[in-house]
Amino acid sequence: MIGTALTLRAFHDLFPDEDSARAWFERARWPDGPMCPVCGCVDHACWLRTIRRWQCTACHRQFSVTAGTPMHRTHLPMLTWAQAIYLIVASSKGISAVKLSEMLGVSYQTAWHLGHRIRAMMAEDSPLLSNIVEIDKTHAGAPPRKRPKPEGADDDCDPPPPNPEGRGTKRPLLLVAAERGGEVATKVIPTHGKAAVAEALDGVLSADARAMTDGLPAYRGSWARNAPTCPSTRASGSTPAPTPRPATASTSTALSPSTGSWDAP
Repeated sequence: MIGTALTLRAFHDLFPDEDSARAWFERARWPDGPMCPVCGCVDHACWLRTIRRWQCTACHRQFSVTAGTPMHRTHLPMLTWAQAIYLIVASSKGISAVKLSEMLGVSYQTAWHLGHRIRAMMAEDSPLLSNIVEIDKTHAGAPPRKRPKPEGADDDCDPPPPNPEGRGTKRPLLLVAAERGGEVATKVIPTHGKAAVAEALDGVLSADARAMTDGLPAYRGSWARNAPTCPSTRASGSTPAPTPRPATASTSTALSPSTGSWDAP
């Protein structure tokens, strides 16, 4: 189901009970079988039904699929985690902890911690973009609201200063790097200068990436941290710049559902 929206009915078919939810998380994290977090043995563990844990046959340590993740030592059912992940990922405008607690039937504190841990897992995953990557910037978010007058101020009080024009807008500046037909990486940057752009692209582009930009001077040499050079091409088709060395993708301990992709078994 990668690339398509998962309907609520399809979600219930995919996660009908606790065992199916646990099995899905295990398949997502251990495609080659359970891996012991202590000795690293793969597919050498037995399932203990009474305590619902895996036990490594090599070092005899017990572990679960949540070990070493933001879900570590959770007392919530895996089905509740799956439902919370689905609600957060499917909500395009976000979902509050109050609404999450109402829909899951848990306390506000539990829903608050669920939301923070799930969003942390989502933020940890950073895609490595390759092939043709289009890079541009935009101002995200709604225009800033007018500041109210202080209490007791008369009508002759000076109005709030207007928002600066052009690149001086107060809305957050967002750098977007999109691989054609693939992943998208975004990051808020303080300015459109070379240093800010280079820092935002650090660890995002692979060695074979060809960047297409609008020719803004800030993009020139912005990949110096990733590599000596980068094949940067303007949309109009100018001469490419030098090539970068391989960038290292950030390691994530999060499970694949946190990325927003849901695979059918």
